[in-house]
Amino acid sequence: MEYIVVDSNKVLAAFIKKGIVHDLLFSGKFIPIGPEKLLEEIKKHKQEIAYKSGMEIEDVELAIN
Repeated sequence: MEYIVVDSNKVLAAFIKKGIVHDLLFSGKFIPIGPEKLLEEIKKHKQEIAYKSGMEIEDVELAIN
């Protein structure tokens, strides 16, 4: 499996809106890598992600673990 370098803004957007980046990140074809800060940012904004995406908070937490 190949690695893909991800940016926090793109990851946050991929959670909120489905599109090419979303499809790539959640396809299982790539292993996303990014700075440790990226995970912190997602955790910090998980309530907002859940609200804007229509996901349950538990689903957001499951996706980032």
